[in-house]
Amino acid sequence: MSWYGNTRLISHLRTAVGLVCACLGAGAHAAWVSELRGGVESRYDDNVRLSTEGEESAIATNVGGELSLRRVTENSEIAAIAGATFLNYSAYDGAEDLDNEDIQYLDIRSHRSGYRARVGFDGSVRRDVLLETVGFIVDPIGRTPVGQGAQPQPGQGSGGVPAADPTYTNTDAGSVEEQVRRIQTWAAPYVNYELSEKTGVRFGYTYFGLDYDQQLTTGLEDSKTNAVNVEFSNQVSLRDSARIGARAARFDPQTDPEETDAYEVTVGWSRQFSDTTSAGIDLGVQQSERADESYSGYVTRIFADRRIEAGAIRGRYEHSLQPSGYGDLVESDTLDVNYELSLSDRLDLRIDGRAYRTRNSKDQTSNDDNDRDYAEVGPGLTFGITEVMSLGVFYRYQWVDRKVDSTSGTSNAVGLTLSYRARPRI
Repeated sequence: MSWYGNTRLISHLRTAVGLVCACLGAGAHAAWVSELRGGVESRYDDNVRLSTEGEESAIATNVGGELSLRRVTENSEIAAIAGATFLNYSAYDGAEDLDNEDIQYLDIRSHRSGYRARVGFDGSVRRDVLLETVGFIVDPIGRTPVGQGAQPQPGQGSGGVPAADPTYTNTDAGSVEEQVRRIQTWAAPYVNYELSEKTGVRFGYTYFGLDYDQQLTTGLEDSKTNAVNVEFSNQVSLRDSARIGARAARFDPQTDPEETDAYEVTVGWSRQFSDTTSAGIDLGVQQSERADESYSGYVTRIFADRRIEAGAIRGRYEHSLQPSGYGDLVESDTLDVNYELSLSDRLDLRIDGRAYRTRNSKDQTSNDDNDRDYAEVGPGLTFGITEVMSLGVFYRYQWVDRKVDSTSGTSNAVGLTLSYRARPRI
């Protein structure tokens, strides 16, 4: 890790921890519950760069550890996950060497409740590599895992900016063939206030920062997004809730002299069809302005969640504007699907799929690298050897179509995992 990378990462971590402490205060007293996880993953990938011009295979091995902490009191809750992995490449058959990489991340969710108000903070800092990222961080306050090998998914809700909450979507995947270092910083303090027994309002602020190395050779560009949002919600019935929200954001790329202002208004509806099935939809309009150029479009967010006795299936689709690594707000369609099933007391099946499509905003001059299609899907089996040790096998298929060169590439990877998950300790 370079001195510059260290300085930026430490600065981001200090900011995140400081905001959490400010939100929670020091009055609550409760025991901390800790949980330690670790593991080794090794995969063979027949096109490790996801190249569109010839395939280069390699074996990628991850060794990592993760510590989660959680404290719950009568009126507050805080949960955090901190982890690091080391990525090693071997048996690479390409012309240009692949460097081994280190990856770190921190994810924090917290809130403190009063008589009618709740003050909270959600945030994360992730230092990874675009060619082989760390993936999604488990939401420590999310749903309970199904079976030993399953992981909870992020809770549904508003992201707070015209760009999607980075917990859900990553449109950097498949964007480059080089080992580009990236730091993502996301901070979202908020206040919820109950106006009545059935009606509430939420005020929020969101910061989302993207920092890249190798900007001159790849065209990637640092950027910052600052946004404010307000959302009114009403519990229409025992199973139905409605909401209306408005957001305003400023997207500021590092080298492009033109900032982009973006605005969004949405209305939404959620329904709890049963104790195991829920769904929701948000519809609205967006507009962005940069210099004398403007873009007007629509917003759609749809999610569904169904639990069965031994598993769950979840899906989320979104059409909106998102910050691009190439210095623009881009029109995007994203889809995430997850299926989990406990085949027995020790054997779990998991199938994950995600895809996105990004295009330049209409009537705005943008970078051609923004036009890109990407898809990833694959099953995995996890077997519980003991109460704390598990063995897994997985397959992953990737496809990318980079419109800038009018070519597509595919990748097939198969691998093994050995993981350790200690019992929670107080």
